[in-house]
Amino acid sequence: MDPNIRTALIIAALFVLVYGRSFLGSRKKRELTELLVNDDNVLVVDVRTSGEYREGHVDSAINIPVENIKKAGKKLGAKDRPIVLYCASGARSRVALTNLRSMGYTRVYNGGTLAAVQRMVSG
Repeated sequence: MDPNIRTALIIAALFVLVYGRSFLGSRKKRELTELLVNDDNVLVVDVRTSGEYREGHVDSAINIPVENIKKAGKKLGAKDRPIVLYCASGARSRVALTNLRSMGYTRVYNGGTLAAVQRMVSG
């Protein structure tokens, strides 16, 4: 392989590694913000404890602690309803997302933290 082409490929790969993740993250955030702002059917679920929820939450959110998520089918509605999950760090919402997807929910999103979802909701 030509050394110049090889160098160009290495530089391109490094660029994608460094900047690609940031670009994809910002694209996901924009799409999630649009969903939260424009879709009246979206369900926002706070998967923190009830105590954490009482200390502050997104106005439109319901509280289903992560350990109860598998029993919450009726509260969640149709399996194709858009559901945005959040918690304190994004870890519990990631667990809840995995559980819901394994139960057949198809439009489940990890909003990350309470602060992140509050920023998205406020536009």
